[in-house]
This record gives sequence, structure tokens and C-alpha cells, in this order.
Amino acid sequence: MGTSIFLMLQIDGKPRYAKEILYFFIANDIQTAAVSLYGPPNTDILKESYSTAWACQYTQYANIKIIPVYCIISVVSMQPLPKAATDDKGTDLWFVVEKSGLGDIKLTGYSENIPDNDND
Repeated sequence: MGTSIFLMLQIDGKPRYAKEILYFFIANDIQTAAVSLYGPPNTDILKESYSTAWACQYTQYANIKIIPVYCIISVVSMQPLPKAATDDKGTDLWFVVEKSGLGDIKLTGYSENIPDNDND
């Protein structure tokens, strides 16, 4: 089983998630992509989690959108939501897992004080 790249997008000022980029092309001198989107978040889970758990359904090729490439914000992971947390209909839901980016951390390195030992 291969891995896929999952994307966080900003479309019309709202976050959206895509499973894959189907293809790139240039339209009217704008770099553009066709993406396969996940559906909107499950409103019950989103509300119960105080807007921290974004769980949505993947509808394969039923939700394809053409977007400018600049709408792609970051790469994320989409994980299957455990069955106990899914909705009453038994729908397979996926939830977003984002990692901190380099802009969120401070790289400081490691330093060690080594005493000068003149006992040799």
C-alpha cells in the first residue's frame, strides 16, 4: 500500500483538506491544480471538541476542485477515526493531524561546557 500526500488548503478564506493532487496545469497564466477534496467537517465532532478535531469523509472523485496552487498551505496527515467515534451512520471518517513547522520552533542546537582539565 503506497502513501499519499494530504494537503491543507485555504479556499475562499476557509480551511479545506485534499487527499491528492490529480494534476497541475497553467490556466490564464496561473499555476493551477486539480485536487480531490475531503468533505466538510463533521459538525458534532467539531463542536464537541471545541473546534480542535476536524473529522471528515473522503468521497473519492465526487468532490474535485480546480484551485490556484497558492491555495496549498501545508502538507498534513489524515488518519482514520476510530469506529467508536464515528457518526451514527457508520460513515468512515478521517481526522487531521498537523505537525509543528519550522516556524513554530526555535532551533538552538546543543552546547556543553567542558571544563579545562590541567591535571594531565
